[in-house]
Amino acid sequence: MKKILVISLMLALCGLSAMAQKGRDGIGGNIAWNLYNDSGFGLGVKYQYNLSDNVRLEPSFNFYPTNTMPDRWGHKEGCYTWLLNANLHYLIGKPNRWRTYIIGGLALGNMKGHDEKSYGYYDEYGYYDGYSESVDVNKTKIGINAGLGFDYRITYALSLQMEPKIILQNTITLAPTIGLTYYFK
Repeated sequence: MKKILVISLMLALCGLSAMAQKGRDGIGGNIAWNLYNDSGFGLGVKYQYNLSDNVRLEPSFNFYPTNTMPDRWGHKEGCYTWLLNANLHYLIGKPNRWRTYIIGGLALGNMKGHDEKSYGYYDEYGYYDGYSESVDVNKTKIGINAGLGFDYRITYALSLQMEPKIILQNTITLAPTIGLTYYFK
C-alpha cells in the first residue's frame, strides 16, 4: 500500500513539474456505480483543470443516495455513501476527438448504515437467551484511485468521459463513471 502511495505521489510531482502552459478548465456531472456488493448507483460533480497538454487535475464528489447502499445485513433504509476524489489524469497522445488517460489519485469515503449487535448467552440446555439491537455505523476511510479513462470531444466545449477505475481502501472496489464536462475556454 505504501509503494502505491509513493508511486502516485511521484506521478503527481512529475505532472506538476510539466506545467508548460495554462490549460482549460471545466465543470461536469456524472453517473457513478459502486460495484462492491452490488451497492448501487450515485450522482457526482467534478471540476477539471488542465495543468498542461497531457496532465489534468480533477477533484470530484460522488453521492450514493439512500436505499441504494445496503449494509451487511441487507438493510437499505437510512444508508448512504459519499466519496471525495482528488485525481490526476495523464492524457496519452496528441489532442484529438478520442483520448485515453491514466487515472491516479486519492479518495476519502464515508458510509453510514446499520448493523446488528447481539447480547446474550447459551444456557445449560444449549438454547440462546439474549437479544439483538440495531446499531448505527458511520465509517470514514482513505484510499487510492487507479484506472483508465476515455475522453470523447463532442464539441470544443463539451466532452463525454468514461472511467472504469478501482478504489483501494480496505477492499478493492470497481467504481465506473460516465459523465459530461463543459469547458469554459
